Amino acid sequence: MSYQYDLAGRRTRLTWPDAFHVTYDHLVTGEVTHIRENGAASGIGVLATYAYDDRGGRVSLTRGNGTVTSYAHDDASRLSSLTQDLSGTVHDLTLAFSYNPASQIVTSTRGNDLYAWTGHGNVTRGYTVNGLNQLTAAGSTSLTHDARGNISGMGAASYGYSSENMLTSGPGTTLTYDPLLRLYQMLGTAAVRFQYDGLAMIGEYDASGALTKRYVHGPGTDEPLVEYAGSGTASRTWLHADERGSIIARSDASGAITAINAYDEYGIPAATNTGRHQYTGQAWLPELGKYHYKARMYAPTLGRFMQTDPIGYAAGMNLYAYVKGDPVNFTDPLGLQALPSNPPPVEPGIVVIGHRQNGVAPSAVQEVCRKTPKATLAPVWCGSAGTTQTLPQNNAHRPVDITETEDRTKRLITRFNQLKKEIQRCPGAAASAACRPLWDEYEQISRSPEIQRIRDNNYDRFAAAMTYLITGSVAAASGPIALAGWALGATGEAVTECFFSQCTR
Repeated sequence: MSYQYDLAGRRTRLTWPDAFHVTYDHLVTGEVTHIRENGAASGIGVLATYAYDDRGGRVSLTRGNGTVTSYAHDDASRLSSLTQDLSGTVHDLTLAFSYNPASQIVTSTRGNDLYAWTGHGNVTRGYTVNGLNQLTAAGSTSLTHDARGNISGMGAASYGYSSENMLTSGPGTTLTYDPLLRLYQMLGTAAVRFQYDGLAMIGEYDASGALTKRYVHGPGTDEPLVEYAGSGTASRTWLHADERGSIIARSDASGAITAINAYDEYGIPAATNTGRHQYTGQAWLPELGKYHYKARMYAPTLGRFMQTDPIGYAAGMNLYAYVKGDPVNFTDPLGLQALPSNPPPVEPGIVVIGHRQNGVAPSAVQEVCRKTPKATLAPVWCGSAGTTQTLPQNNAHRPVDITETEDRTKRLITRFNQLKKEIQRCPGAAASAACRPLWDEYEQISRSPEIQRIRDNNYDRFAAAMTYLITGSVAAASGPIALAGWALGATGEAVTECFFSQCTR
């Protein structure tokens, strides 16, 4: 694989070994606007065209075959509806969502029952758990674990693991991994070898080395966009995802549906499902009946992972749990930790904070607002006392003096963000021996007093400028303050990681 980037460090081209390539166009704020097959200027080769609202939220995805996915957001930037407009109207679909004050989905409506899961009705199944929170029985199926806590037996099926706890064998199947612990080969009734761009699976090869599948991904995490059969471009299939990134439909060059995929809430696929990428965009391994979540294997029939969490208890007390037992509101792209399925966008921007003793003068505040390129900002509040503006939710509500440790904090934040990017390029993050030192340094910096002050101390010392009230308003603090750009997310972590650096989605 070879890569090209622009002066801003954004990828502009990705080239496969056979010279096939895709190019990427960007807005000045960094969002991808077009993905082009072999640099196509128009037509079906423009694989995807994206449009965004003023807050950076995606509002539409237009595919090269003419199908369109539209997105609408509420005032808190949460996804309120998703519409799939396909060829004809029979397979069109609208999903709508409403939320409680904690941003949990409380209602979800589906406008087309062709996409409904019909695998089974109500099921009552008993589970037996031992003192280590390991399942020893699920219904009539018994389970056993090895000394490291991996599921080694499930009924008549046996499973083996490597020293890094990566699954290496299952019924009629063996698996091998590359040095970065990415799944490299699966041997079952046939051999399949996988090719990657970072963590994204972009190719499948047979035992002779012939390319059998090629995948082009969108700009999001786990966002497979187009599947090609063979090494040419004649056979394209576009993939359509729901709010969690699960592939729910496949369409051909004319925009006609060729398959509908359905799942139960924990990802059990319908018998008619097709394609490598399925539930939450993860790789489905039909030989094993499992999803490959990069760091771990996920068993949808159990609703939990086969291995313990490589990051230990950092993601919760249950080392096997999938998304905290809440697959409606969370996904787990790496098999390490639950993340919100639809976090609000975090836009590029600058946060300027003042306080009583050492604040920024009102004139300086206004200067920042005037000089910040308007093209990079949503309409936001910029001023001093007496002004309010609706902002995304966060939990900060008291001012903090950050000047006394500013230089050291800036250095730590810079390294903190560098480590985060390096870890994201690691398969399985802490599961990889090569990545373990990066993870250890990341953890050490995250516990430093400077980072704790901004990130972990309940966020209530961060800034009065970002006070979040139940009404969603921010009351101005005592002393001059300014907010240029949103640079805020639905969680304090998003606020922290954007504070001393440009925020990116």
